[in-house]
Amino acid sequence: RLKTAHLSGVFLSTATGAWKVAISTPIYDLDDNGNKTDRYLGVLGLTVEMGGFLREFENTDSRFAALVDAREGPFRGVVLQHPLYEEYIRRNKRLPDDFSQDEKFRVPLNGETADVELTTQYFDPLRQDAEFGGEYDRPWIMAKAPVKLLRGPRENGEPTLMPTGWVVLVQEDYNATIEPVHNLGLRLVQEGFTAL
Repeated sequence: RLKTAHLSGVFLSTATGAWKVAISTPIYDLDDNGNKTDRYLGVLGLTVEMGGFLREFENTDSRFAALVDAREGPFRGVVLQHPLYEEYIRRNKRLPDDFSQDEKFRVPLNGETADVELTTQYFDPLRQDAEFGGEYDRPWIMAKAPVKLLRGPRENGEPTLMPTGWVVLVQEDYNATIEPVHNLGLRLVQEGFTAL
């Protein structure tokens, strides 16, 4: 029997080809005072499409967030949520099967992601998509961090966090980010020549 809340492995929606996950938790009876008893009643389950997990992040043309499966297994490195997916579903109503099956569309992951990692020259694997990948075919600055869910009550004032096995990638356009630094360098060189 399920003893605590559980997050399933990801699976594909048969209708849209988008990634989904099931969240389940055990249900116990309550006594007259509203306290949980040991009487097990069953399991409550809910399936959620992955496209809704990063809605709070404001995507722009030069910055966006993506979600990747980092669990060991057949879907390791698969992109679960990405702005390109939203474009596919909006236009075609379905994601291509290649996104889940072809290794070239996976994010390379080295070991476990425990903390935030930064990569200054990252290339999005979905840039290789022939239909909509072109707008992602540029260098990115990428920060990667594990996704953890709040689980249960706080212990000693600290929240209890449950690892999900997912990582969130925040990608910022490399050229747009360094352009102000480049322009500052040019201006300093010009002012140096003028002063000389």
